[in-house]
Amino acid sequence: MIGRYLGLPFMVIAAVLQSTVLPEFQVRGGRADLIFVLAVSWTLLAGGEQGIVWALIGGVTQDLLTGMPLGTSALVLVVAMFALSQIAGQIGRANLIVPLLAIGIGTGIYHLLMIAVYAVLGRSAPLTYSLINVTLPTLVLNLIIILPVFRVMGRLYQAITPRRVTL
Repeated sequence: MIGRYLGLPFMVIAAVLQSTVLPEFQVRGGRADLIFVLAVSWTLLAGGEQGIVWALIGGVTQDLLTGMPLGTSALVLVVAMFALSQIAGQIGRANLIVPLLAIGIGTGIYHLLMIAVYAVLGRSAPLTYSLINVTLPTLVLNLIIILPVFRVMGRLYQAITPRRVTL
């Protein structure tokens, strides 16, 4: 339950970092997507319901800071987290393979959905250009940061999750 409330400060800080610091670490048109990586991590650890809450908070905060139409990023993040929760389900924090696969699949889903939303909003870019110059570099950077982020989120999840006592 407390995990839902933790989403607010984590995602606000992530959105601020993503809009101020992370653009300095850009490769081609892509950069690590901290909001997405946090949402994926929490979805895998705490389940789809909590992951969707984190995605919603992160997406709205991101839209407020970047000037995107409000709810655009939130919608795409929520759909991506729902899809990932259905594919992967909830996993243990010791698992290191599933987060890598989830980031790979999730980044593709997220970017294709975002390209579609941009097209609907009249801000379309050529698909091949977007995939090669934005999605691919973002995927590589997300793969680099997922394991450390997943480990930290795993420790946080373990710390806030009540332990079952057996008699």
